[in-house]
Amino acid sequence: MDKRTESIQNAAKYIFENYGKDISLQEAADIAGIRDTYFSRLFQEITGYGFKEYLLNIRIQHAQEMLRAGKLKITQIALACGFSDGNYFGDIFKKRTGLSPREFRQLQVKQNFLP
Repeated sequence: MDKRTESIQNAAKYIFENYGKDISLQEAADIAGIRDTYFSRLFQEITGYGFKEYLLNIRIQHAQEMLRAGKLKITQIALACGFSDGNYFGDIFKKRTGLSPREFRQLQVKQNFLP
């Protein structure tokens, strides 16, 4: 593995482990040790995702896990996953999954009770 790929993987790992924090492009670039403008292009090239798209995907994946668990309120999940606003979370979640967070949770509950 070359140094550029390793740098991007380090940044991707950091994003995955810190998705609940407010992570900026600059912060991720600093983790990778690369200028932010070059980081953005290189991140897309190596991962196939833009920085913001990757971060949102990770946050939505974790939100889905939390919704399946059913222990937290939707607003708590939104905040835990790094969304500063519950409505924004709902909009992004629906755009990415086709369901609102509430609908997603209800569907998961129904599926758990099917024989």
